[in-house]
Amino acid sequence: MKINVSLPAFLTLRDLAQRVGDLARSIATGWNVEHRETGRHRFPWNTLDYSGFTFTGASAMTWTVEQADQKLYEYRLIDDTLEIRWRITGTDVGGTVSNELRISFPAGYLAAADSVNPHWYSDAGTEGVGFAGTLAGDTFIRLYKLGSGNWTLTTGDNTSTAGYLAIRVQ
Repeated sequence: MKINVSLPAFLTLRDLAQRVGDLARSIATGWNVEHRETGRHRFPWNTLDYSGFTFTGASAMTWTVEQADQKLYEYRLIDDTLEIRWRITGTDVGGTVSNELRISFPAGYLAAADSVNPHWYSDAGTEGVGFAGTLAGDTFIRLYKLGSGNWTLTTGDNTSTAGYLAIRVQ
């Protein structure tokens, strides 16, 4: 990143204030950091467009998520931490049963370390709290039910999940 700091020999206080403001804007642009009026950093959430390829089941299990089912799927990056939050409702699970549903990371990120957090789910209408996590090297979030039991095969739009996960990425 190149920052222009050249100054003429004589400056008025107004010129100096303008140059300091230009320097601050240049640094903020270079680091792609937005600030609130209070001066604190702001890290906006990026909403992700729907893609059916984002949602899968492990092995031969399928997870059918339609565009209307994706109520929330967004992320933000703070340094080397990718934060993802989601709310996916009224979906179906098919194929061969498995204990793992998956949500792909946005923008090709790769997990640098393991991470885990609870997530809410409804499996064929039965609600519970399971865990969402990643292993180092993953490119997706793994969703498990409490006790890691298999997800129920459904056709009635009654599999849902909502959660948040912070992931250290490479």
